[in-house]
Amino acid sequence: MKIKVDFSDLFACAKEMGATIVKENMISSPNASHGLSREEWAPIKKEIDLNEIGSTQGLLRFIDERGVDQQVLLYIEDHGWSIEDALYDIKKRRKFHVADCSTLQKKRGDGTFERYVMTNDFSNQFSITGMEKKSVKVELQVCKNCLKSLNYKNYSCNLDVFNKFSISEFFATYSSFFASLPSRVSGEDDGSYTDDWKIISAKYRASKNYSCEYCAVDLSKNKHLLHTHHKSGVKTNNNLYNLQALCIDCHRKQAHHGHLFVHHEDMVTINNLRRNQGQLKQDNWREVFKFADAALHGLLAKCEHDRCIKPVVAYEMLGGSDEIIAELELAWPKSKNCIVINDDHARVARSHGWHVWTMIEAMDDFLNFKVSVNESRH
Repeated sequence: MKIKVDFSDLFACAKEMGATIVKENMISSPNASHGLSREEWAPIKKEIDLNEIGSTQGLLRFIDERGVDQQVLLYIEDHGWSIEDALYDIKKRRKFHVADCSTLQKKRGDGTFERYVMTNDFSNQFSITGMEKKSVKVELQVCKNCLKSLNYKNYSCNLDVFNKFSISEFFATYSSFFASLPSRVSGEDDGSYTDDWKIISAKYRASKNYSCEYCAVDLSKNKHLLHTHHKSGVKTNNNLYNLQALCIDCHRKQAHHGHLFVHHEDMVTINNLRRNQGQLKQDNWREVFKFADAALHGLLAKCEHDRCIKPVVAYEMLGGSDEIIAELELAWPKSKNCIVINDDHARVARSHGWHVWTMIEAMDDFLNFKVSVNESRH
């Protein structure tokens, strides 16, 4: 059996001392957000049958030839006679879809769904065509009904989310719902950092005993889950006052860090460590948002606004011998309601009498969801 060990800090320190690193027969450590033995994200280029498009937690998804779930977008490429206006005015262009919203459901019903094409490219460069016009690359805007259905970034109370929408940030927010994520996620090799950044980062994280400076989780045994953050956003300013050690969850929740993709398993690991180390405190809504998966923030914002009972984040469901049998992302133990991402854990919860909701089920049927979580079962 091959064992994967993270030697990145050791290599960085050795390099600083002038040593030559020989990596023959060594397996390099995984990316911070990749974990071990995960399928890589791959661009989808082939023509597909739109009947193969499904949804995961209300988000559009396609299962590729490897059997791996990939998050995708849908848009109408053909702009017909309106192509001339569309080329010069973004508001005249057709919107793209990120969720199985009411607009797409209507299109399925009236037989016009086949006009859509699929992509998982999040560069916001879409090919559009029209009467006597060859394919042209342009930017498109997101569908407002998609934002509404997910309450993305609390869209119901902040309509400016539409104007500031970023596809990559959106994909990253819901990354824990999908098994396959883009390869470059941390940004440490994008050319914006100084040549000695990896050494500086390794030394800084070590100086903080591999603990997150925001949530205080100790990641000394999971060093790949700790990043070094530039507070000012200037990646060439490596002065100590501009650096901060952050776990990948806290890091992606910083402003302008929507490019950080986080796997569901890594979120579970971090919250388990927070709980075991006494850091997972949830005395108020601010702390609930602090520790909850970012993919659930839209639902949580609606819960807080509508005065739902505050949930427990990362609830451990115990068996008869007090062993952990399921991890529930959000739980209302008194009413036995929960939000679960992992299908196996959802089945366990249901078998023990819990009402399991997906994020999108709770959003779509929010009035009944609110009644259910607010009632007490004795």
